[in-house]
Order: sequence, then C-alpha cells, then structure tokens
Amino acid sequence: MFQVGGLTAFTVALLVAVAPASVGVGSVSITGRSHGDMSSLVAEVSLDATGRKLLVRLKSSPPDGDEYTLSLTGSLKTATGRPLSGDVDVRVFLLEGDVDGSGEVTATDIMAVRRAAAEGLGDPWLDVDRSGAVTVGDMRAVRARLGRRVE
Repeated sequence: MFQVGGLTAFTVALLVAVAPASVGVGSVSITGRSHGDMSSLVAEVSLDATGRKLLVRLKSSPPDGDEYTLSLTGSLKTATGRPLSGDVDVRVFLLEGDVDGSGEVTATDIMAVRRAAAEGLGDPWLDVDRSGAVTVGDMRAVRARLGRRVE
C-alpha cells in the first residue's frame, strides 16, 4: 500500500453482508488532510461473492505526502436494508518509502526493506520500486526519501 505509484486499490472487510444495490462509486469517500476531497479518484467499487468485502479501484493514486481518511458513506446498506453502523473510517498515511505507515521515512523503513531483501520476502508494500521483488533497489528508493514526512 505504501509504494512508489501510491494507492490504486484497496479492500474493505465488513462485519455484515451489504446489499449489492447499495454499492457504487459513491459508496466510498477519500479526504486528504492537505489535499481535501479526492473522492473523484474512485473509479469502481464492487462487492465480492460473500457480500462482505468491498473492492475499491482508483483512477490514480491520491497525491503523495498526505494523510487520508477513507470512509464508507451512508449510501451503503446491509443486506436487510439498514444503514451500516460502527466504525466506517480508516486513516492512512500515503508517503512513498514509508513502509511501516508511520507517516515518516526513517531508518526503520530502510531496515525493514533490508531485512526483507536479505530473507527473500516478497511483501508487496516493501517492493518500493514496484519491480516485483524486494531487492537492494528498494532499499535505495527508501534511502532517497529518508526524512520525508506527512505534513
């Protein structure tokens, strides 16, 4: 999720089944602390076969270096027609090179990528340069962004 190229898709797991007719582009909003309403980036929202996972695809990534709130809107209804209740928001920091999601690119991020490269781990959020594998190139990409933070 925190890689060069940014956030282009995400999945929302729900505790209850959602009515398919209530699912659409307006079911999700995206608001940046600095960049404001970015909901126009939502290209598609679909529901998996269980009715409990929303699959959200974006036209492009929101701008890098901001804190975003991803929210489910009031248009979503449960399978029984009731509004969703509970926590419908999640905050994410979108910052290239910030592999731990802290909001700042630090030595901890470099070490996480270094460890993954050495151990041959293939976690997608550690593949900062999006080459398909976690390598020394990813470490270099994180190091080049050292000190950047979400404002």
